[in-house]
Amino acid sequence: MTRPPLGAVVAPARPSPARPGSDPNMGRSITPIPFPLSKGQAGIWLAHHMAPGCTFYTIAQYTDLDGPIDVAVFEGAARQVIAETETLRLRFAETPDGPVQWIEAGLAADWTLPVHDLSGEADPEPAARRLTRTLLGQPFDLTSDAPLFRWHLIRTGTRRWIWFQAYHHIVLDGLGLALVKARLAEVYSASLRNEPARGEAFVPLRELLGSPGYGPGTTAWEEDRAHWLALLAGQPETVSLAGGGVGWERDFRRETCVVPQGITDALATLGKSLGATLPAMLAAAVAIYVGRLAGRSETLLGWQVTGRFDAAARRAPAMLSNTVPLRLATAPGDRLAGVVRDAAQQTRSALGHQRYAHETLRRDLGLEPIAADMFGTLVNVSSVERASLFGTTQGLTYNLSNGPVRDLSIVCYEAASAGMRVDLDGNTELYTAAELSRHGRRLLRLFDAIAGASPDTCLSELPLLDDAERADLDGLGSGAVAPPYRAVTSLIAAQVAARPEAPAVRAADGTELSHADLWAWSGAIAARLARLGDLRGKPIGLAAERGPGLIAGLLGILRMGGIVLPLDPTQPPSRLAQILAEAGPVAMLPSEVIQLIVTPDEIRRLADMPAPPGGSWQLLAFSAKEAWFKCQWPLRRRFLEFHEVEVDFAPTHGCEGAFQLRPSGMAKPEPQAVGRWFVEGQVQFCMVALEANR
Repeated sequence: MTRPPLGAVVAPARPSPARPGSDPNMGRSITPIPFPLSKGQAGIWLAHHMAPGCTFYTIAQYTDLDGPIDVAVFEGAARQVIAETETLRLRFAETPDGPVQWIEAGLAADWTLPVHDLSGEADPEPAARRLTRTLLGQPFDLTSDAPLFRWHLIRTGTRRWIWFQAYHHIVLDGLGLALVKARLAEVYSASLRNEPARGEAFVPLRELLGSPGYGPGTTAWEEDRAHWLALLAGQPETVSLAGGGVGWERDFRRETCVVPQGITDALATLGKSLGATLPAMLAAAVAIYVGRLAGRSETLLGWQVTGRFDAAARRAPAMLSNTVPLRLATAPGDRLAGVVRDAAQQTRSALGHQRYAHETLRRDLGLEPIAADMFGTLVNVSSVERASLFGTTQGLTYNLSNGPVRDLSIVCYEAASAGMRVDLDGNTELYTAAELSRHGRRLLRLFDAIAGASPDTCLSELPLLDDAERADLDGLGSGAVAPPYRAVTSLIAAQVAARPEAPAVRAADGTELSHADLWAWSGAIAARLARLGDLRGKPIGLAAERGPGLIAGLLGILRMGGIVLPLDPTQPPSRLAQILAEAGPVAMLPSEVIQLIVTPDEIRRLADMPAPPGGSWQLLAFSAKEAWFKCQWPLRRRFLEFHEVEVDFAPTHGCEGAFQLRPSGMAKPEPQAVGRWFVEGQVQFCMVALEANR
């Protein structure tokens, strides 16, 4: 299906003549000097390259301009801001010593502003929203020659414009995004008056990222490290409101709600009486919400800070933001005043230690760089002014994306009037739209309750559920309401019956499986597993790469009644060893087995093979030429653990158990040496492949 046209693209405006205050050197060629990435940038670089082509790390907003805009002047102002702002001209490259960045001096002179005229569309506003979604979905390439920002000017009416702004997070954070927008408004307004734009120059980027006088071994760095490690000593387990562990960084879906101004003012008043700012009050409220839903006496939140330590840095656009922990008591018997005062103290203290990088703290805690995290819910309170004047035209700015979301991110936008906007961004793999909507309604209900509560109120007295939700819970307790449950296998079976030829699985390479094909494939796998015995209710390892086979294997295990234990074949052997040791699967289903269907005749010889002397084995799964076993016998060679091991089996000697082991890629041991493989050192699992000499 083709996308409807989004409107004609107007040729970029011709460069406007230099105006007072513009940078006369914006087009001058200067030899770039590479410099290393900051801690935060290095983390983003690594995460981006683990998912190339993703848009997780795009931050974006748009400014709704209600009034006339001079396109030529706007483009000239944009060029000046690009020339003034080093972070917008960053380039990146991988070197033998690691990634580096440098500033491209001539980018501003070569840059042009894309202008889209949608005013002729039947309905310009929806067309503009479609266009911004398309632009937001375009990934950035960190090593290409293209800028790591995108600005588009979209016309939706005679006096209506939208300025779309998107950046890769490696060059800019949320505060930086607001600073660049405000600077362009200043320069544009001054250019209309034919005057130089006021305001101090931004701090040079290398000086800003280098944090002179701050690093390992310095007093400030060691004090910050000690502060955070003391706060996290014996830290509570990370909790996700999605149930289960915190997910990978992914795209998000958003639920937006507005806190009425009266409730916002009441929260600020209560906070002031307890020595807390409105941001601290909101952090306390979110901690109470998470702790109540998760049933935790202590709640750990991620708290977004700017990472800027002085006045000059606070006016510097760059990627400096950081996430620090808040650890708050949220037991049902705790008092509201205590949580608020604790949040006030911790948020104030965080500002004095905010330069200690989140990535460094993760390493201090022994967390893996990407796969683990210390937080579930993140809280960010933005005090940035939404409104700006572009000449006489009022501009209101709305956020589109704050970057990747691992679990749940709650962003509150303070406003002088008309209420406080709250965005709940949930990881698309963890939260449905309906779940986020429920969280939004409950959070607003909690804000309202806290705003009208006494400081001595117990947390257990603060309501979260509405009347309908309470009625449902009461009904479940009395048997009046039946939970709407259907097994996933029955739901898929219904789709197979209703739409057998419709696509059920589509792989990245274009391969498709219909509902009927998927059902037949998974049924064959379920039947094969059933031949191993009664495995219902028992864990079965699924070691398959991503693709249709993974879905077929998962569904086959469920249809057989087993419990799916997913195993990523690309994980390190030590990690797989830990999973297998803790989960204890009774069978394994590797990719090779999923891809082949065999008959009982083809595996009879292997299934009848006797156990090795002094040990035992159990047939797990099989293919036309291989069988996978769980072996429980002493092994002397530690390098055999979780490596593929070939077993040469001679059918003529099968009744006597004559076989040999050898690690893949090594010379076959002599027959008389085989016995010495089973001497000392226990391993619980060793995956072996048996190949019949047929």
